Amino acid sequence: MTGFDEFVQEIKYTFKTGGMKVQEKHPDDEKITTLKEVILFGSKARGAGYRVRKALQDEFNFVPVTFPEQKIQECKEPTVFYMDMKRIVHIPQRFREYAKSHENVSILVVDVNKKEKHIPKFSYSFDADHFIKEGEKDIDPAISKIVAELYLNVYGAVDEEGIVIPGKGLVKPYFKTSFLIDYERTRDILEGIISSVVRKFDPDVIASRETVGVVPEDVKMYELAKPIAKRLGIESAMIEKGPGGYFTAADLRKTRVLLLEDVIGDAATKIKLIKALRERGAVEKEKGRVNACVVLLDRNEGARKALEKEKVELYSLTDLATYERLAAERKSA
Repeated sequence: MTGFDEFVQEIKYTFKTGGMKVQEKHPDDEKITTLKEVILFGSKARGAGYRVRKALQDEFNFVPVTFPEQKIQECKEPTVFYMDMKRIVHIPQRFREYAKSHENVSILVVDVNKKEKHIPKFSYSFDADHFIKEGEKDIDPAISKIVAELYLNVYGAVDEEGIVIPGKGLVKPYFKTSFLIDYERTRDILEGIISSVVRKFDPDVIASRETVGVVPEDVKMYELAKPIAKRLGIESAMIEKGPGGYFTAADLRKTRVLLLEDVIGDAATKIKLIKALRERGAVEKEKGRVNACVVLLDRNEGARKALEKEKVELYSLTDLATYERLAAERKSA
């Protein structure tokens, strides 16, 4: 059983049996109250919330609560009110009261930024980072499969024999994202997927590298970043490479910057790009600004931990393990 499976079992136990029972003292007697609310928080809470919902949907009816004044529907079957703290400021008290008075109703909250103040003897908190072990990626499984299949389906997008990169040696397989961008149909698909992901981070600027036409720099991600920024009504910034390293001419003071890249390995190059952006005034996430890196594919070489040290959140659309699994399935079919 994985850490995530244990995570889900703990939530099921809390919701179904009142495993986290608390004792309330009353004037006449002592009453045992079962907890009916679970709050997930942590940098991976967004992904954890999605995965928990999928894991519980065969046992619970899920009702998304997207605004405080939403009508409360009558729930006859086991039901979870699902609330995302990016959409509402706090859990409406009337939903809490309804859950308290209905045995078959519970509340699940995804609280990425720990905005919600926990009510004693009612809320039970899970730190998603603690329960989701290393190697379990915060990736939407549906998106992961689509992006991996794009690499598989576009001729020339993957060099299975690999290429030799100075300082790194043989990189195998080598992903040529420029082939996906050159092909209009896959470029449109990527623009749609990336736009939905970028929107979650609410940046002011999307930054990406210029196209130089030399492997391994030939990624063309700025050709995606610019139209995506225009679609979202925000700015785009080009990162260039000169004799002294990476730089950008964009004014990034007082802005929330998101770095958009193609493939990430150990994150060494991405950290250079991040430092170039910060030199132009990109405010760090810990000071209240978004500073995230969205990539198409993670090679699973420790990039997530490396970026965490830089206080940068990594979101990968797919990873090497997913690609290799689908490639193997295709060969054996």
